[in-house]
Amino acid sequence: MITYKEIDDAIVYFESKNFSEESEREFINKYPVIQSYLTSNQYKILSDEEYLLFFFDALVLLKAFEIKIPQIGDLQSDIVEQKETAIWDKYETLSINNFEDKVISLFDNKYSDISDFILSGLEDDEEEISQPAKEIIVISLKTLFDCLLEKAAV
Repeated sequence: MITYKEIDDAIVYFESKNFSEESEREFINKYPVIQSYLTSNQYKILSDEEYLLFFFDALVLLKAFEIKIPQIGDLQSDIVEQKETAIWDKYETLSINNFEDKVISLFDNKYSDISDFILSGLEDDEEEISQPAKEIIVISLKTLFDCLLEKAAV
């Protein structure tokens, strides 16, 4: 299970690399399917600030999994698409109105460290993040998380 410890360790890893584009590129190049997902055209509607927040959170999640399971490996693109569709369907059918509660529900109490990490980024940002952008970021991070969680269980 990924906890705050792995999240903090992942953040420390990127801090030690000074959050440089080179270090991020070097890291993400090991995962071509994930890289393709994180850089796909669907994120063009996010502002630069929104995308940077999303990309950073995604890298932290991926690194947290890599810390816990060094041989985690890349994903399969068809599984990523299936998971994303299923998560959007679940999100849209939730009868919860409060966004934060929806996010917590999506991640389940068992993964509250992950939902807290994602929500803190959306709330603490100095730039205003639109509601549609928040939803895209959450669904995409949940997709990545579920794919990595499934891969880790194999």
